[in-house]
Amino acid sequence: MASKGANARRLATERPANYVIFDLLAAGGDDLRDEPLRVRRQRLEHLLAHAEPPLMLSPATTDPEQAQEWVTKYAAAQVGIEGLVAKGLAQRYRGGARDWLKYRYRDTADVIVGAVTGSLMFPERLILGLYGDRALHIVGGTSALSAAQQRLLAPLLAPAASDHPWPRVIGGGHVGYWGNKDVEVLRVQPDLDVDVAADTAFEHSRWRHVTTFIRPCPDLRPSDTTWPR
Repeated sequence: MASKGANARRLATERPANYVIFDLLAAGGDDLRDEPLRVRRQRLEHLLAHAEPPLMLSPATTDPEQAQEWVTKYAAAQVGIEGLVAKGLAQRYRGGARDWLKYRYRDTADVIVGAVTGSLMFPERLILGLYGDRALHIVGGTSALSAAQQRLLAPLLAPAASDHPWPRVIGGGHVGYWGNKDVEVLRVQPDLDVDVAADTAFEHSRWRHVTTFIRPCPDLRPSDTTWPR
């Protein structure tokens, strides 16, 4: 989606996309936004009764056991599906309103701390990296650290050497959902591994959303980390 020109045409051939439809707001000149979801879903299913890929109907169920099976199946398969969305069958469609609940699949990952925001004594967030092609790449960042987590991490962080590969200011898009503003970071020696909880949205060699710090792993070496599948 972020590619253009010849690269976009190449990716369209190598990794073709499907258009998966989950709601219907208008059909045949009728505005359906004030109709309950059960009605919109019925109209959508009728409209797409004979659809074939790349046009697809998003699966839906009212069976909790079926939903649990999807969670187990797709989370284990790591196919890039972020999770489930729960909606009320009586709900109307309200543009811009947060009426739905999203359940994200999350897993733990071992990553390297390459920089922080804040200071060494009071790190506010961790900037995370992984090695690929013998280079340390920025792959994401964590949400804000608690005071207890700051005290835990401070003794484990050391100032970076002069050969640290990262700049002092990085784009916000490289460290998860912090907006598009540049972020000033304090580079640290990239020899501390940590466990983070991350969702499945690992795109363009980085996590699209912020991760959650779980624990330091001082017994691991940076070479022990693995690139997400």
